[in-house]
Amino acid sequence: MDRFGGGESTLYGGGDTSPVNKTRKQIKKETQSDDNDILSNTSLQRVMRKNRELQRKIQQLEREIERLKK
Repeated sequence: MDRFGGGESTLYGGGDTSPVNKTRKQIKKETQSDDNDILSNTSLQRVMRKNRELQRKIQQLEREIERLKK
């Protein structure tokens, strides 16, 4: 192995890692992944919001039960 002649690309496994030369397929996969992340985040937000609403309802009903027991 030539220690000084190959440059960085051959030193670290070769190949072009430049973002400029990405294929359309690679870019599409990345954007789909980002879209999926966004969708999962909004789904999580919806679930968390519903959970908070249900927790409030439970607390309200527990207070009402305590009031009726008196």
